[in-house]
Amino acid sequence: MLPVSPKPWHVPTPNRPICPVCKKAVYSRAGIHPQCAVTQAESIRPPRPDPPDPSASPAAK
Repeated sequence: MLPVSPKPWHVPTPNRPICPVCKKAVYSRAGIHPQCAVTQAESIRPPRPDPPDPSASPAAK
């Protein structure tokens, strides 16, 4: 008969940073997987707002 352990056995969590894109453990020094970095860089970004027109400013008069 096998002895029954009083504590439940669990898998320890890794002491590695978590990738912000895929949420898995990262083994690279940058803290993000290279393929996830490419995905993040190629994602659609919102358009930048146009800079204000300096001639339309009331302080320019």
